Amino acid sequence: MTFKHLKKRMKSSFKSINENLLAERFPGKATVDGFLVEVDRMARFPDQCGDRYPDFKEACDGLLRAIENEDFDALRDRYADVKRVRDACHRGKK
Repeated sequence: MTFKHLKKRMKSSFKSINENLLAERFPGKATVDGFLVEVDRMARFPDQCGDRYPDFKEACDGLLRAIENEDFDALRDRYADVKRVRDACHRGKK
C-alpha cells in the first residue's frame, strides 16, 4: 500500500468518525478498528510521518479509550486532539 492510498483510506475513516460525532452517535467498531489499523500502518512511512507520529498515535489511543469507556464527551475531545495533531502535521508538509 502506498502512503497516498493509506492517507485516502484514513481520510474516509476519519470523516466517518466525525459524521457519527455530529449525529451524536458512537462510531461503529469496524470503522474505528480500521482507522486504528491504518494509524499503525503509518509507522511504516517514517519519512512521511516525521516526529509528529508519536503524538498522533497517542491522540488516537485516547480516541480508542474514550470509545471503550463509552464516554461521548471524552470521545469528542479526543477526536479534536487527533484532528489538531493531524492538521499540524499536514501544515508542516506544505
